[in-house]
Amino acid sequence: MNNTGSLHLIDKLSAAFKSGYTAADANAFGLGKVQSSVIESGRRRMDWERPYEYYFFERLAELLCLRDGVWNVDRRSQLSAACRSEYIDRLASAISAGEMGDYDAGVMRHTLDINEYLYNKAAVDEPEMWFAHLENIEQQKRYEQQVLADEIAIIRRDAVTVDARTLTSVMKRVATHLELEFSSSSGPQRLVLSSSFANGGRIEMVIEDILNLRKRGQLIPYYEMTVPLENDVYKAVLLYNNALPGGRWYGWKNMCWDSIILGLLAFCSVLQHARTVSNRNGAL
Repeated sequence: MNNTGSLHLIDKLSAAFKSGYTAADANAFGLGKVQSSVIESGRRRMDWERPYEYYFFERLAELLCLRDGVWNVDRRSQLSAACRSEYIDRLASAISAGEMGDYDAGVMRHTLDINEYLYNKAAVDEPEMWFAHLENIEQQKRYEQQVLADEIAIIRRDAVTVDARTLTSVMKRVATHLELEFSSSSGPQRLVLSSSFANGGRIEMVIEDILNLRKRGQLIPYYEMTVPLENDVYKAVLLYNNALPGGRWYGWKNMCWDSIILGLLAFCSVLQHARTVSNRNGAL
């Protein structure tokens, strides 16, 4: 995927995700900042390194080029030079040359940001710090539920039991509240919130794993993008934790409807801003 039209599309989709994150952060959704702060505290960066959020969206653009939602060191080597991030290339080169300490890109594999790598190992390497971090995450989620209490109440109404029927009703109300589209299908159960682009393309947020939500409070959406191009149809999948900084925590430990709705609203910021970017800058 390296023709001009495709790369232009990737730029616009990346802008939609960035805009969604920026707007979410401005509207009380702060888990991305909480996570990034801990990641940045893990080690002092070299002068030329960029903050984690910059790396996150550079990797997101590569994921959009890969299309299937899977990113690792081996897979990115398959990308054309036009699709690879120059910044991530520099990280890879510095790690391979030993300029950043005793780190092995092959061992890191799923990230080339050393601070993120240390963060992902912290639960084992620094359990006390990690447990304190989890407490901060839960506290931040409770705070956000309080800030957005009126909005959440409009959507929650009388929802009590976490099951497919109630989730369907809640997602329909989210769609109405945010002016999105809702659809569903069965076999397996598939609940979809979506937004349309100016040229007929679509971005969908899909939830299929309702059992995990009911039993463990895990909200696990993924995004599907379909955009017609001149001689092709672009299709891509992106998992929730790769769509927004802090996304993993909006999917984590949602044991009540207020928390579930908070996560849905955070994840839907992408759908809202994909539409905004499309309408503002022309058809995707």
